[in-house]
Amino acid sequence: MNWFKFLLVCTLSIAFFSSCNVGKKALDGTIKKEVNTFPYDFSQLKAYPLPAALNEVSGLTYDTEKDQLLAVEDERGVIYTLDKNNGNILNKEKFYKDGDYEGITIVGEYIYVLKSSGTIYKVKHEDYNAKPEKIKGTLKKDFDLEGLTYDQHTDGLIVSCKEPTEHEGANSRCLFRFDIESEEMSKSPFLMIKREELKNYIVSHFSEEEAAKFKKILSPDLDYLHLGPSGLAIHPFTKDIFILSSKSKCIMVYDRESKTLVYLQKLDKRIFEQPEGISFDTVGNLYITSEAKKNPPQLVVVPIL
Repeated sequence: MNWFKFLLVCTLSIAFFSSCNVGKKALDGTIKKEVNTFPYDFSQLKAYPLPAALNEVSGLTYDTEKDQLLAVEDERGVIYTLDKNNGNILNKEKFYKDGDYEGITIVGEYIYVLKSSGTIYKVKHEDYNAKPEKIKGTLKKDFDLEGLTYDQHTDGLIVSCKEPTEHEGANSRCLFRFDIESEEMSKSPFLMIKREELKNYIVSHFSEEEAAKFKKILSPDLDYLHLGPSGLAIHPFTKDIFILSSKSKCIMVYDRESKTLVYLQKLDKRIFEQPEGISFDTVGNLYITSEAKKNPPQLVVVPIL
């Protein structure tokens, strides 16, 4: 009997410590959703036309609390709430006077809206009647700021410049970091998109036929980077920085630590006539808005694999 009790105690002890180890692994975060660098199949996308009020849709973000999308367009100072499943306008609120608004993101109880001049408007969420705080930009207006996203890893905003800056000239485009606490923009770039890096990636990862779709980036006849960054988002799982290009119709994926290009996705120009906004929901589904050109504006939803 004593020997049986001993075996029983040993068995229960092993089971107990095994369960503790599993629990520890879960707490350590080793049991989590694994995703590829670019876990999206664009053959699975769904496109929804947007109302004419969003012909100039320019910025997009995801509202975690309401499981909805927020958008701005570059003519009126209005924030639109969209149904993420079909693009229907659920609400619209005037937050400031008309202007060229190009980016939007949410941080806690505030919505931040970026103007192309570099001015940032801090809007109280759910209190649109309150006058927003106007944070004057320190970057030159000529940089033509378009993309905006919140970076929870540095508790700051990341903005992208559509036009060249003084940093390495016309063959690069820069992203800068805005510190939320000090309300100051970084003087040096947070990340640089370099033409040479893009060219090397295209040549080494695409066939000649596929590479031809990037002919303006590769063209030796152009002495500038044909790109036009128009939207930014940080992936909820990989933490990589996704940069949308309206001119070259592509998505660039950069590793946030090394700031190096890790993936490049060409977009079908028949679907993405002028892609301007990009965002993710909490489960990783990808949302892209495109302005109206030949066709109406639209919301494209790409489910995560």
